[in-house]
Order: sequence, then structure tokens, then C-alpha cells
Amino acid sequence: MAEFVSHDPILSEFCAEVHRLQEFTERVETIIPIVCVGPLELCSSKLKLGLNVEIKAWVTLYCKHLQELYRSKMEEIFEFTDKQVRISLVSSIKYCLGCLQARLLL
Repeated sequence: MAEFVSHDPILSEFCAEVHRLQEFTERVETIIPIVCVGPLELCSSKLKLGLNVEIKAWVTLYCKHLQELYRSKMEEIFEFTDKQVRISLVSSIKYCLGCLQARLLL
């Protein structure tokens, strides 16, 4: 995960990574539940369960990182727009006061 995040991936790269993990899930589901090898019978249900749990943990990790990343970006945008609204409001008030002052001087 650290290696993936180190190159500052974009949203489509996160989507591709999650899609790749979903493909692994589909491949895990195709594993035959019981395999006979000579006189041995191998049960793969615990293997499948373990792999599915691990894949879900990775998807959760990617999604959590993505959520934190875009939450911080969204907060930056909110701060910027809030600042712009305040600047716009102050300049509007200055303009209105200037107009009122000009009217009073006439």
C-alpha cells in the first residue's frame, strides 16, 4: 500500500486497483471446493475464506485511504470558497458604503 500511495495516484488508479482486487475475488470463487489428489481429499473452503477476508481488507484499506485523501481535498476547497465568499462580501460592503457615502455627499 505504501508503495502504491508513494507515487501520488489519481482516482482512476485507485479504481483500477480496487477492480483488480475484485477480479481476484472472482478468481478465488472459481477455486474448486474439494480436490482429490490420489488418496487425499483437499478442502479449499478455509483457503477461499482466508483469501476473501484478505482481499476485503485490502479493498477497505484502499477505500479508507481514498476517503481520507479526498476528505482533505474537499476541506481545502471548502476553506477556499469560504474565504472567497468573505472577500466578496467585504468588497460588496465596501462598494455599498462607498455608494451611500457618495449619495450623502451629493
